[in-house]
Amino acid sequence: MEAHQVDYEGRLAAQLAQFQEQLNALQEKYDHDMAEQAIKMQREELEALTNAQKTASKAQIKQETAALNAEIAQQRDDLEMQITAHVVRYNTDMAAQHKAFERDLYGQKRAFEAKMIDQTSAFEAELDTQEVAAKHIQALESVDVVVLQDALHATKQAHETLCMTYSIPPPWPSTKTPSRTPTPPCRLETTSHRRLTML
Repeated sequence: MEAHQVDYEGRLAAQLAQFQEQLNALQEKYDHDMAEQAIKMQREELEALTNAQKTASKAQIKQETAALNAEIAQQRDDLEMQITAHVVRYNTDMAAQHKAFERDLYGQKRAFEAKMIDQTSAFEAELDTQEVAAKHIQALESVDVVVLQDALHATKQAHETLCMTYSIPPPWPSTKTPSRTPTPPCRLETTSHRRLTML
């Protein structure tokens, strides 16, 4: 009986050891599976967190990009407005300078034209004067001196005859004898006399 009990205890111990080994194996497998599950969960959590961070980063980047684009657009609009205002001022200044230049040029042109007209008139007047003087000189040069002296002498004699007729002494010494007592100097001055005295 004791032998049977010893054998039973031996088998029970062997089964217990085998069961312990299986339990250990199951425990190891369970621990391994749990570790893998934990690792998997941690990996999934990490991936989720990473994806969330990526999404947040993308949204933030998109938001920041939109803000930056809006700022750039605003700066571009401000710069275009400044350039437009500058161009308008420049065009206005240039138009005013152009008008002032045209007025100045027109005034200079009118002054030059007036000066040229005055110079032309003076030159024409001088030419007319020179032409008249040339004609007088030409007329005087064409007169025969002997004929002119004869005409002067005949005119003097006619004037003396006229003065003696009215008993008026001639304005120059005469070779003729008056018919009666001399009277005051002759005041008869004809156009011919004035011309003769001028000559």
